[in-house]
Order: sequence, then C-alpha cells, then structure tokens
Amino acid sequence: MEKIFIIDEEIQIRKSLKYVLSIAGYEVDTASGEKETLEKLDGSFDLAIVDMILENTEGFALARKIKVRCPDIKILFASGHFESASFLGKEVEILKKPLNIEHFLDKVKEELGGKEPSCLQNRSHKKLS
Repeated sequence: MEKIFIIDEEIQIRKSLKYVLSIAGYEVDTASGEKETLEKLDGSFDLAIVDMILENTEGFALARKIKVRCPDIKILFASGHFESASFLGKEVEILKKPLNIEHFLDKVKEELGGKEPSCLQNRSHKKLS
C-alpha cells in the first residue's frame, strides 16, 4: 500500500485530503508545518503533498528538506495562489485549490507511477474547498 504524507497548515484541508486518500486505499499521515513534518518524516513515504504557503516556511524550501532526507519520495505541490513554478530545475504543476477530487486523485496516481487502488473506479467530480 502506498503511503502519502500531507503537509498543510489548514486542518480542514488535511482532514479532507486524508479522508479522500484513505477511502481511495492509500495510507495517509499529515503534518501542519515544517517542524511536525521533519519529526514524522521517515523513509516509508512514497509521496508528499506540500502546500506552497506554510506558517514558517514555503513549500519549495520544505520540499528540498524532505528530498534530502528521503531522496526517492515524490512531491506534489498545492496552492490557492500559484499554478506552476520551477522546482529542482524542472517545471512543476501546482494543484490549484480548491481541489477537484478527480484531478487530484489522477495526479496522485500519476506521481505514484500509475498505481491505482481498485476503489478509485467510478469517481464523481467533486471539489474540496
């Protein structure tokens, strides 16, 4: 089972994404910022979903620290303000909040190499705000 780490300072976003990903068959943990992320981070996560704007840091800075500790982890970024940017020398899409659940789950699947839990079939178009 793929393990996903959600980093967002908004508790409702963390809870909503954890719920959606858990229902979809992923193992999920969350953190509200840099300190909690670095305390929980271990080599068991396959994907981190990082908000671009956090209280004491920004998403790219935290993602660089995550990659130093876990070089094989995949990173997805989310923001209500940005749509794309350059990270570690390559252009990356930033998932736009509010998230479209189908697009979000498709991006998670894509980042995890196309691995899709069977319960992701027959999804509806809904948004998380």
